[in-house]
Amino acid sequence: MTRLAAHKVVEAGYGRHREVRDRRSSLSELLEPGTFFIRLFFSIAPGIALGLLWRGGRRACRQGHFRKRIVGLTLAALALWAVATYFMFSMVFEIAWAVAHTRPVPNGFFPEGWPIYGYSAVYALFGATLVWAAKAMPPK
Repeated sequence: MTRLAAHKVVEAGYGRHREVRDRRSSLSELLEPGTFFIRLFFSIAPGIALGLLWRGGRRACRQGHFRKRIVGLTLAALALWAVATYFMFSMVFEIAWAVAHTRPVPNGFFPEGWPIYGYSAVYALFGATLVWAAKAMPPK
């Protein structure tokens, strides 16, 4: 729905008109049926990558004697994250494609099904483990 279509003009008495906006909340716009898992993926993927870069960069600056090892481990963690992101993106794309081309359109708030959220949880847990490992390896 465009912004222009979201406005309505109502009569406010004495011939005056006032503009009333459609009362859709931002949460309901975020949770359009069949789109939440896509938004979830596109928030987890860069968040973990930025977390890895932040953690590795701070440790490399603070611990100069381990700098090469820290940079190597950070790049290895980013490579693992890139591989996991590639496979997760292919899964998200296939599910989004299937939901978009299902006829008749599935009813319900989550027409994509719940397994994608389990896969997203495992994906986020894997990323959180990589960020944790970037803090713990190599020993301080």
